[in-house]
Amino acid sequence: MSSSLTSFNNIPSNSLVSNDSEYSSFNNTLEKWKWTSNWTQEQLDILNIEYRDADKLEDITDINSIEELYSESIELFLPGVNLSDNPFKNKKLTSNQKLFISEVQKSTIKFDDELIVDGLISRLLDATYFINDKINFRRQPKIEVKWKDYNIISKADFGVYNNTNVTNRFTEYLMIVEDKKMTFKSKIEHQLAGELFTSLCGRESYSLKDYTNYGVANRGVYFRFYRSKMTATYYKDISKDKKPLAKLIIYRYPKECDEPLSLVNEKDREQILKIMSSIRQDIETDEPPVDAIAYELLNNIGYEGLILHFRPKPHLEFKWQGYEIASVPDYGVYVGDDIEEFAEYLLIVKDKPAGKYSYLKGECQLFGEMITAAINNYIIKKEQQNIYGMTIRGSYIKFYLSMFDKEYLSNIINDKKPTKDVNIYRYPSDDSKGLSLNSTQERLHIVKILKTIKEIIESKFK
Repeated sequence: MSSSLTSFNNIPSNSLVSNDSEYSSFNNTLEKWKWTSNWTQEQLDILNIEYRDADKLEDITDINSIEELYSESIELFLPGVNLSDNPFKNKKLTSNQKLFISEVQKSTIKFDDELIVDGLISRLLDATYFINDKINFRRQPKIEVKWKDYNIISKADFGVYNNTNVTNRFTEYLMIVEDKKMTFKSKIEHQLAGELFTSLCGRESYSLKDYTNYGVANRGVYFRFYRSKMTATYYKDISKDKKPLAKLIIYRYPKECDEPLSLVNEKDREQILKIMSSIRQDIETDEPPVDAIAYELLNNIGYEGLILHFRPKPHLEFKWQGYEIASVPDYGVYVGDDIEEFAEYLLIVKDKPAGKYSYLKGECQLFGEMITAAINNYIIKKEQQNIYGMTIRGSYIKFYLSMFDKEYLSNIINDKKPTKDVNIYRYPSDDSKGLSLNSTQERLHIVKILKTIKEIIESKFK
């Protein structure tokens, strides 16, 4: 392997990232109001949001424009499928996934089982080709909308989005909310309304046109679909901090008085896939979002395997001097046979800069991800931790290496203030936007760096 790619130590000193971020910034998010999963009817009334039953399926989506269904991937979760005979037999499954498959095969789904969302919805999205170079899947999107004295925050269990401008914006269009032991007729729809509202407002568009958004509520194998349309008048009132005069109407299908669609029922399952496919056609664009780039990069160089794994949202936590520090990056790669015992080593963070040309905010976020990864690894093995990172902004990528020595990590573990700085190296340097995926030469350079990181990390586990 090329020496220029195997070592970050030769990066010029002016590439050193400032690491004077205050730790309190991790936990300093005290807003006057936070509307997350606790939406109530009162809040819907405040924002003039109303649910209506769809008289026909066409009110939710244009079912007549559907192409051929892509149902192969869903076979893994159908009753009667023998694991030894299905096309996913070489795919490494978690114990939860195996349990879920077993439950489906016996047609004895437990509707309060949270593993259903992890396994089933991601597979549904695969089945309708949501994961490709246009439409993508991610967990727990977070959008904030400010209106009057409220900070309204969207934090759905699942979200799918596309990007109309890859440099700095994305557009939420399908929010998937898990119904956690609640009925479709109550709290779950309140939560979904909040996700749809913040998703529509979060587009930050000043053009006077109507916007459509889609939603899915899921409980076990049961699904309901939703479509909301925000008029230009409604958005204009919200953007000017006024109480909207127009209503934000959310249509549901099936109707409130009807049973939801069931994935176990063959006819319902076909209809679910048709709706998903139709939604995809309605909303897809030509611009690949950031997450698609990251996903493709990782998969194209063989990260998916028995040793190295890819997942959307790693979550690590530790406490230091009263602060609860949590890691929730956009992407993470980890190693280990047990999904509960992993070592973070490559963290990919979407750069959401404070200013047009500032990378500071993204790098501060990345530092938080790196330190939680280093602490987690140090607890397992008391040695210096080298954590690799990556920020993506539009088509530009930067790589990072953070070296945490034992003394630094020991101080953190023992609730002491570190006496040394952490060296974080970035490549390319601070005066560069990064390596561009649109350049053939630079894209090859990106892949070479990723392969090198992969080889370095894999060597630790041989």
